[in-house]
Amino acid sequence: MHGRGGDGVGRPAATQRGASGPSAPDVCPGIGERRLRGVPAGAGWALSAGERGRLPPVWSRRGHPAQPALAADPPPEDLAQDQAKVAELLAQRVPSCHTRYRYLRPDGEVVWADLSLSTIRSRGGQIRYFLAQLAEVTDLEESRASLRQSEANYRLIAENALDVVVRTNAAGMIEWISPSVFTLAGWTPAELIGNPMLTVIHPDDQAQFSRPELAGSQGPAATRMEMRLRTSEGQYRWVSLFRRPLLDALGRVTGLVAGWRDVQAEVEARQALTASELSYRMLADNAQDGILILELATGRITAANPYICALLGFTKEELLDKQLWEIGAFADKQLALNAYAELQEKGYIRYEDLPLTTKAGLVKEVEFVSNVYRVGDEEVIQCNIRDISDRKAAEKRAEQYQQDTLQSLEEIVASLVMLNERRDPYTAGHESRVADLACAIGREMGLSDHELQGLRISGMVHDIGKFTIPAEILTKPTQLSAEEMALMRTHVRAGHEVLQAIHFPWPVADSVLHHHERLDGSGYPQQLVGDQISLLGRILAVADTVESMATNRPYRFAKGLDAALAVLEEGKATLYDPAVVEACLRLFREGGYSLPVQGIAGLPPVRSLGDAAAG
Repeated sequence: MHGRGGDGVGRPAATQRGASGPSAPDVCPGIGERRLRGVPAGAGWALSAGERGRLPPVWSRRGHPAQPALAADPPPEDLAQDQAKVAELLAQRVPSCHTRYRYLRPDGEVVWADLSLSTIRSRGGQIRYFLAQLAEVTDLEESRASLRQSEANYRLIAENALDVVVRTNAAGMIEWISPSVFTLAGWTPAELIGNPMLTVIHPDDQAQFSRPELAGSQGPAATRMEMRLRTSEGQYRWVSLFRRPLLDALGRVTGLVAGWRDVQAEVEARQALTASELSYRMLADNAQDGILILELATGRITAANPYICALLGFTKEELLDKQLWEIGAFADKQLALNAYAELQEKGYIRYEDLPLTTKAGLVKEVEFVSNVYRVGDEEVIQCNIRDISDRKAAEKRAEQYQQDTLQSLEEIVASLVMLNERRDPYTAGHESRVADLACAIGREMGLSDHELQGLRISGMVHDIGKFTIPAEILTKPTQLSAEEMALMRTHVRAGHEVLQAIHFPWPVADSVLHHHERLDGSGYPQQLVGDQISLLGRILAVADTVESMATNRPYRFAKGLDAALAVLEEGKATLYDPAVVEACLRLFREGGYSLPVQGIAGLPPVRSLGDAAAG
């Protein structure tokens, strides 16, 4: 009640009768004060049986100044229902009838009121009075309207939510479920309503979704869990389930409201990450390389695999929580600090040969590779440490073996050269001078040390095939005949045949075979042209020509260095490789190179004529 005035519905109207009616006892003669005390304070008015004509203003809306008017026309079906109620009352089939309308106060305010109508009858059952009770319920109706609107709003939200909202009763039966369940699991709400929620939960997950929370007088707090939900196709999807019990006014659980959120992708990603972490751990634990994981910011070791512990002789506990340079494995602590600083700056370092000291004091040669990567929100360093001590030892043995082999080859070559020069003492030192000049040219051209070593060996043996030429032809002081010259030229193939049986680490045999070839195809023995001639062969051709013309021969005096260089310039790009010629010219004209004085190549010539190119 709102304490409204006596002319409104808020004041007890049992004494009202028109504008100036009699008091209640007068209005209800024969009833007495005692019986009227039973009428509620919000009662409207009492009418005698003879005043039944006053009922229509309430029910049929005939106007009367002392009665409130309806604020709006009730729906016809409501009026028909109310008239039926009155008929039941008059026929004594019901003791009273009730209805609720909006009424218009004289001040224009619209209020809600409940109207209750009953009869007071004589002993013979005749109606003596009608008792009308009018009680304002505006606050109640407004609260109910607000509640209905709130329920409508929440239903609208639930029906349009992406997550599935479900409500069950105390027995766990689904009473309502939002339409989004179709998107999530392919079910329609009608297919699930009336069924236990457990029927759509994976059997292995039903234990954690048991019903103890629905028993007892007090329900538990809200809970959240992950479980698998059965789809309409019989498959299962992971959902995050949030549930809260529904309680009545006495705190008893009357049901459950729950939300299902699709987390299939998240669970699959988490499972993949777990599998990846497991695989990585298995790989790390079984790797035959040492692995250390460090914090990027501090350099503190956070993980160490078994191999690195075995390699260095430390336990895992001795390595963890220490900084990289504190474990004592780095013989050079400053190197470790520098490596850590470089890692922070560049994110990657690699050391091909890094010595580490074990706990027992042994030195291990290792290959050290480290890189920075992100794990979640943190950046870490992964150090991969490979023990290469055995490999280094094997490399040293191989290197020593190679050196011993090369030394043996050189000794063999020197012996062959000595034998050859003893058969032709007038050309003694020729091969070593050619080898020296060829190496100087190769170095000027930027050849590697390995290539220069092969070039030197090739130069030392480029005329080794002359052992097949009779000594009298090699030392003949007069001009050679055409037949003798043809025989002399066979020394190239003879040398190639001998040398190809020796497994040099360079193409020595081909270099010797090509040293008399010329770019234009005018050389011998194969008349090769251009790049068909090997680079070492092209270098030997220039060095052999210069040495032959710049030194004395048994059959002629030396023509001199200037003449030899002029021949090179004239034959550049036709007979000789231009790049080789230019390198040779720079050596003599700018580099101050001179041919070494060796052997007895300075003996005066006896033969007056001959082919310098015959070498």
